[in-house]
Amino acid sequence: MNLLDELQKSIHLAMDSYEQGDYRTARPLLERALAISEQALGPNHPDTASALNNLALLLVDQGDYAAARPLYERALAISSSPPCWSTIE
Repeated sequence: MNLLDELQKSIHLAMDSYEQGDYRTARPLLERALAISEQALGPNHPDTASALNNLALLLVDQGDYAAARPLYERALAISSSPPCWSTIE
């Protein structure tokens, strides 16, 4: 399985767990998805911003606002920056 397949699998499993309220299972899957996204796509890729946002949403739902804030801020910085032509498919 390549990294992008692993990324998609982690996201799907995490979102299924998240939607069921199983945050204990979802969190490590979202953390894994973020790590894979950073490795496979780069730290400033729009999909990495989505992974940051997904993890931050879960942290907010758990009441961990302090941990969520830097993730939201980083996702916003990525989303607000002009696109890099190498990341556009």
